[in-house]
Amino acid sequence: MISKIAKLSFLVTTTLLSISCRVHAQSATLPAGSASNALQKYNYEQLLLDQQRAFESAKKITLLSPPPDVNKCKSSKVIKANSINSGTIGRFVNEAGVGPGNCLIFDIVSIADKQNMILYSPSLKTTIWLEGYPTDGFADGQKTVIIDYVTATETKTYTTILGASSTVWAFKLMSKEETQRRMNEDAAAHARWEEELSKFAASKNGSKPQPESAMKIWKLKNGKSVEGRFLELKNGNLQILDRNGKQSSIKSSSLIDADRNHAIQQQKESNKTKGDKASK
Repeated sequence: MISKIAKLSFLVTTTLLSISCRVHAQSATLPAGSASNALQKYNYEQLLLDQQRAFESAKKITLLSPPPDVNKCKSSKVIKANSINSGTIGRFVNEAGVGPGNCLIFDIVSIADKQNMILYSPSLKTTIWLEGYPTDGFADGQKTVIIDYVTATETKTYTTILGASSTVWAFKLMSKEETQRRMNEDAAAHARWEEELSKFAASKNGSKPQPESAMKIWKLKNGKSVEGRFLELKNGNLQILDRNGKQSSIKSSSLIDADRNHAIQQQKESNKTKGDKASK
C-alpha cells in the first residue's frame, strides 16, 4: 500500500514539474513585460465583466418612464462624498470610469419603511439615506443604481445593527421633468466635449488621447484638485479636458508625485501608439 502511494506521489510530482518547465519555457519566449501587460489587461477585463454583471442585476431607481439609456449615465455635476451640503444637486457617477454607464452601484443596507432606504456606496465609502421612493420590491443586501438627479435635503440619524447611532445625508430624487432637463444639458455638454476632443486630435495630425484615459481628479501640491481627461504632457504642461469640453493647462511641477508620474506614463503610452501607427 505504501509503495503504491509513493509511486502515485512520484507520478504527480513529475507531472507538475513537467508542466512547470513547459510554462517557464513558453513564458521565456515572450517579450519583456508582455506577461505582466497581459495579466493587467485580463484583470481589467474581469473587473469590467464583474461590473457589467453587477450593474445588470442591480435594481434601478428612477422616476423616468421609460428608463433612460443607462450607458449615458454621465454628469457635469457629480456628487462627491466630501462636498455634500444641504441643497447639493447632482448624480451618483463613478468617476473612475469603470463599469457600464459609469453609474455608482449601491448596496442596500436597510429598508427603513415603505418610502425610505439606507444605501452604502463602496466607491464613495459613504452611506446615504434615500427618501420618498417606494421600497416595494427592494430588500436588504441587494444592489441598486440611482439613475436620476438627486438633491440633498437634510441629515438623518439612525441606529445601526450594532446599536450605535449614525448620521448621514438624506437625498431625494428630483422631479422627472427636472431630471430630464438636466440630462439634456449633460448630453449637449458631452457633445461639446467630444467636439473639442476631435479638434485636439486633428491638431495633432490625427493622433488621439488614449481611449482608456478616463476622467481623473488631478491633485496639486497646494491641496487643490482639478478634474479632467488627459490630453497630452508637453513642455512641462499637462493638457486636460473637463466634462464641459473646456481645455486647460496645468504645470506638471505643481502636481503631486503620483499624478505627475501618471501623466508621464500616459504620454509614453500615447507616444508609443503614434509610433506604432507611423510604422504601419
